[in-house]
Amino acid sequence: MLALVLLLGATAIHTKTLYDDERDEYTTFGSVRLDVPFDTLTRVAGDFAHYRDWSLKGINADGDRDFISLLRDVRFRPRGSEGLGIFSLKFDVDLVWPFGSANNLIHFKVVRATPAPGGGVREMRVKLFGDNVMIDDFSLRLIAEPNGPGSRVRFNSRTRFDGFFDTFLSMARYKKNVEWRIVKVIKNLKAHVEGGSAPLE
Repeated sequence: MLALVLLLGATAIHTKTLYDDERDEYTTFGSVRLDVPFDTLTRVAGDFAHYRDWSLKGINADGDRDFISLLRDVRFRPRGSEGLGIFSLKFDVDLVWPFGSANNLIHFKVVRATPAPGGGVREMRVKLFGDNVMIDDFSLRLIAEPNGPGSRVRFNSRTRFDGFFDTFLSMARYKKNVEWRIVKVIKNLKAHVEGGSAPLE
């Protein structure tokens, strides 16, 4: 059981990652406070088509990180073959030949988008959709809540890697490739809704 506190200005993003040996599954969960009203947060959270404008900023920028994959772009397609729509993420596998590859796609379906009273979305769940060479299963739940005059986001993810790629992973490498990026997207969301620029790390 490992805990990590990442500081973002005066506001902390608290995260923890656990590994289940029996299920070969990583679970990451945490929360962050945002200095914007709940209604503002939920409207941004519900604007799926514009996630590509802010969500991946600096996602490959930490030069000290040993990334297995490099994330290139994300696009949302409303009403995919399942769920409420599909996020398609383009990525490169940054491994030596013959394991490396470019312009791969991984798809995540939105399985829940709970409307907020003032518009937008207060809870969203996404899940891996279709086959992927690296990941056997992935799910992410994001919950927006009022927090005094501001708001808060709680998040929880579960990841199970393909057996071959699982051999490349340790807890430290998972934190670099998955946990760090989940937190980075949350930081980008915070910067976006608060009207600032996305932090580099």
